[in-house]
Amino acid sequence: MRRIMTVKILCTREVEAKTGLHRTTIYRRRKEGTFITPVELGHGRIGYYEHELNDYLMSLKRASY
Repeated sequence: MRRIMTVKILCTREVEAKTGLHRTTIYRRRKEGTFITPVELGHGRIGYYEHELNDYLMSLKRASY
């Protein structure tokens, strides 16, 4: 039996909303290599795989107060 995997690509605005990070911070972290790599959608547009973003968020350390 085959499983069908749904792949969702998020635009930068959706990534901002999900992470709480500003676009500038996302770009800076990408440049530093500390954020996930986007995929090129064509004509200067990029997106982010939702499952990679979820994995990234789950890998972050919890704040200790």
